[in-house]
Amino acid sequence: MLYIKKISIILICIFFLIGCKQYDSNEPVPDIQYTHENVDATITKLDVRYWFAICPRWHWVISVKYDDMTYTDEQQANGVFNKPSFIDCGLEEGDKISVEIKSKYVNGKLENKYISQINY
Repeated sequence: MLYIKKISIILICIFFLIGCKQYDSNEPVPDIQYTHENVDATITKLDVRYWFAICPRWHWVISVKYDDMTYTDEQQANGVFNKPSFIDCGLEEGDKISVEIKSKYVNGKLENKYISQINY
């Protein structure tokens, strides 16, 4: 029994030391940077539905476009205090709304740019 215990401890130490080998690579690590900015996008679709069944309920679909990027947000909410904040603003299709755009740069070149959210 003692023999098995000593061998298992030695094996665990060997596996641990093998796993701690330092990674050595000759490939350069890419320089990745993320940026975000708030811009005004145009509302292309706005569909808000409201009904009352025990409590107020909302369902909305809002689509926006900025340059060649589009973003669609579809959500629903229940309850008096969960009313969407843009309802009181009187927004319509064609109006401007603030959105957040995220960009990913790899080694200084733009790799990905998209609308991440609508700032209600």
